[in-house]
Amino acid sequence: MNLLFLTGEYPPMRGGVGDYTAYLAAPLAAQGHGVTVLTQREAAGATTLGVAVLPRMARWGVGEWRGMARLAQRADVVHIQYQAAAFGMGVAPQLMAAFLRRVTKRPVVITFHDLRVPYLFPKAGPLREKSMRFLARSASAVVATNAEDAATLRGWGVERRWQIPIGANLPLDLPPQSPVRWRDRWRIPHDAPLLSHFGFVNRSKDTETLLRAVAALRPQWPDLHLLMIGERVGASDHSNRAYADEIEALAEELGLREPFLQWTGSLPAEEVVAGLRAAEVVVLPYRDGASLRRGTLAAPLALGRPVVTTQPTTPIPFLKDGDNIRFTAAESPTALSSAIAALLADGALRERITAGAATLSHHFDWAQIAAQHHAMYQELLSDA
Repeated sequence: MNLLFLTGEYPPMRGGVGDYTAYLAAPLAAQGHGVTVLTQREAAGATTLGVAVLPRMARWGVGEWRGMARLAQRADVVHIQYQAAAFGMGVAPQLMAAFLRRVTKRPVVITFHDLRVPYLFPKAGPLREKSMRFLARSASAVVATNAEDAATLRGWGVERRWQIPIGANLPLDLPPQSPVRWRDRWRIPHDAPLLSHFGFVNRSKDTETLLRAVAALRPQWPDLHLLMIGERVGASDHSNRAYADEIEALAEELGLREPFLQWTGSLPAEEVVAGLRAAEVVVLPYRDGASLRRGTLAAPLALGRPVVTTQPTTPIPFLKDGDNIRFTAAESPTALSSAIAALLADGALRERITAGAATLSHHFDWAQIAAQHHAMYQELLSDA
């Protein structure tokens, strides 16, 4: 089977959609499928074993569609990895699936990494959501990564839907590194309580609440350290830069400075894994609630780390508060600091949640995720 992935991000560009696409493409290629990835020019130099990566696209405008269609005609299935910011927030990507289906007669699948609407143009208003509905309905099939997006797509009248989770965008089979060595690198005392946060800074991740919660804990734990793991902003959504500046100003206002607050910047995957393993607690206070669309949540859970995060808007059946995760209220520094304090103060509770999280890795296994995609592709081709 020949597959063509279209994605607005791909490593070395920094972003969850690009990481997801690379992690999905690799096992599909290993199974013997021909996998081609068409992506942005900024991904020049990209390599994935067994995958043909073509960093050719400038803006995904209609002037580039002829070459895209030629590639699509060589594929059995075209699969768009969609996120509005990754495709530039414009009009043309909303019409891409309809164009490709009409011109190539190939099945076109769209994975919606979230359902945030594109900007389109000034005063687009209701057209923004209408463009998302059109995009979803114009696909041969859609994939939602979580129950809440699947429910929205169902409400939009999208008939052919699959729900396939995202995996952990980190290698899970790395041998443990010494936490002592890791702490020494970041000037963190061996006995100091350490929290970590993983992923870009943006409003939906509510870094403001995280910093206020940590500041509230400092009187009780004056040696408390917070390590912000990863690049501050991604390659796609430039509005996050302004928010990152706000967060830096807030940290200064709260008196959170090095070495108690540190930003690692971009790190190799093995260093990210080591940082998550070294922390007593991973803290992820999403403003819109925990969701399986979040690769930053999947990664520490797949590594078996104790996570404090916000209550999901739609229940996630295998996540049990107090057994394998700790949920708290969104946008509440008081609630978040209380949840963190409980885990720092109660070693038995922390060990119970860690042990529970250690049983979750199979939910984020890329081989299983690739197998679900293969079954979907086969069903679409058998119906064609």
